[in-house]
Amino acid sequence: FSSRRRHTRLVSDWSSDVCSSDLLINLGSLYFKQGNYRNAEDCFEEGVSIYQSLGEEHRKELSELHSRLGHVKFTRGKFDEALQNLETAVEELEKDPVGNAHELYFIYDDLGNVYMRKGEFGKASEKKLKALEYHKQLFGDNHQDQVKLYSDLGLSIFYDNNFEDAEKLFEKSIQIAELNEKEDSHELAIVYENLSQVYYKQNRYDESIEKLNACRKILTKLYGEHSSEVMQAKIKIQKINNERDLKESREVEIRTKQFL
Repeated sequence: FSSRRRHTRLVSDWSSDVCSSDLLINLGSLYFKQGNYRNAEDCFEEGVSIYQSLGEEHRKELSELHSRLGHVKFTRGKFDEALQNLETAVEELEKDPVGNAHELYFIYDDLGNVYMRKGEFGKASEKKLKALEYHKQLFGDNHQDQVKLYSDLGLSIFYDNNFEDAEKLFEKSIQIAELNEKEDSHELAIVYENLSQVYYKQNRYDESIEKLNACRKILTKLYGEHSSEVMQAKIKIQKINNERDLKESREVEIRTKQFL
């Protein structure tokens, strides 16, 4: 199954059969795990065509396949096409939001990621919030996966220049990490880095450096003192230190001139 032509020819003789669609889904999933996203997309596209020919009784399976196809297209950078597939899936699955909560959580998370990459941060926040709501329905509050969910939502709001709400969301993410004893996780290091950016954008340099140092300590435990991750954190800390010192120097100069 190494070539696109071979897998297409394999299923073409039973193109309206459920077995062929299942084969394509399994084959597409295998391609995706191997990083062969082009072939994965081809398999899922053909699977969609087959399910479309099977009638109304397979609408749920068709919607779930649209979700997979949208995820592959997002991975390949085909954002507008990914949105079409993902929104198609949402439209059908939202008819039974309780029964489809797990799939809807993943789809809304993907939709948020697509809008983030497109620079549409308001829409990204809306979709990330829906993903969080569905995750809470499934797993309750303060689940460990919500460390990343709150962080992603905070990041989309941060990019939309809402620093106050972004700060609250990052703080909530940190709180959940601590509740779940994930104080030394890579996810928490990212949250500290994101929160540092919130403070930096508001010229709150000391707080920004404090959070970057928290990030650096976690990265040191995970990857070692001389890792590229730790070196990058140190560079960012030094940059903010320099900016803070320069700003303070200029303020002293201005006050001195005013006094004279």
